[in-house]
Amino acid sequence: MKKIITALLALSLLLSLIACTQSGGPRQGSPGNGVFVEVKRVIIDDLDRVTGGMSHIFIGTYVRTEQVEGVESLVQDIYSIENMLKTPVPWPKDEIPVMYGKDRERDVIPQAGKPYLVFLIEADLSVYPVPLMSVGTVVPLTAKRTIDIGQTAELMRYYPCFNTPAVIADPVAAVRATPGFTKVPDSYVGPMPERYADLPSLISGAGLVMRTRLSILSPAGGGTAYGCLLAADAQILKNSTSSQPPSNVVVPLRPEPEEEYLVFFRLKSRDGNSWDLAARQGAVIAKSDTAAWDEAMALLKK
Repeated sequence: MKKIITALLALSLLLSLIACTQSGGPRQGSPGNGVFVEVKRVIIDDLDRVTGGMSHIFIGTYVRTEQVEGVESLVQDIYSIENMLKTPVPWPKDEIPVMYGKDRERDVIPQAGKPYLVFLIEADLSVYPVPLMSVGTVVPLTAKRTIDIGQTAELMRYYPCFNTPAVIADPVAAVRATPGFTKVPDSYVGPMPERYADLPSLISGAGLVMRTRLSILSPAGGGTAYGCLLAADAQILKNSTSSQPPSNVVVPLRPEPEEEYLVFFRLKSRDGNSWDLAARQGAVIAKSDTAAWDEAMALLKK
């Protein structure tokens, strides 16, 4: 049961960030169409639920806030990393972004030069030009790296798991002591390739390949992509997983109604419940692109 709750927590945090980038609808704290929308939050009283659902945990100093390049509805706080405590792969830079929807209410507003313990979920999705580094929570620290309880009143309402003497005195030791500290969350599947070098590499890297027509459902990704419904008679040309194929997909092009496409997918989560394109570019091939279509079909028949 704890594993399910932890996964749902991570997924809800990630989906809230994604929703902010795809929807112009009302959000918590802002009126829309005459309706005030209140989002109910989960009370987290088990620290393991926090650590197990995050892909990155670090201590860092807040530097600045800036727009997320290519995603108009997101801003990011930039932190200078002091101590990367948890990461699925080595983080290659000295700074790390922490992303928010522009209208999201914050439990903690960081101050320049102050240290924080930060929990993140990373998801690298094909529809966005950069990985989404969705904030889980941000915990203010003192100069001695204890929790700064004078700055956490709002945070403690929703995260009472931080409000114990042991956690306040040594949050790093408390985090490292949880079973979830060593786990990679289901939402993390690794970097999204920009484009594969050639068709054999694309086919090898894709867990699923389908031949289908695409019917537009709605714009996505700020109007640079389209959510589409796959045809009822879509053919599976490759499926190296045990997961069921999707019924819809977001593609970085406006599909033609009668055109056929080869669509190359990878799993979006480690639990195998959802799919994404296998790369940001080149993972959708139209039949009218005769050379690429014929080469791909020949390779898939081998």
